[in-house]
Amino acid sequence: MCPGLIMTDLQVGNIALKAVVFNTTVGEAEEQLKRTVPLNRIGTIHEVADVAAYLMSSQASYVTGQAVNVGGGIVMEL
Repeated sequence: MCPGLIMTDLQVGNIALKAVVFNTTVGEAEEQLKRTVPLNRIGTIHEVADVAAYLMSSQASYVTGQAVNVGGGIVMEL
């Protein structure tokens, strides 16, 4: 799995740091990050866990050797 922009404790700290560095509010810094994602939001740890559960399930029994992007469209192949 290749998680993209996911809201974790580390990401909360990164957003706060970005707000300080760019002299903006935490909310504005978060909105700027959201705009970098085609789905216009930051993913959750539950969404990553759902993909992991799928890959471990019998539904994915024929899936082999794949890199699954869980990033709201940040990495898209044409």
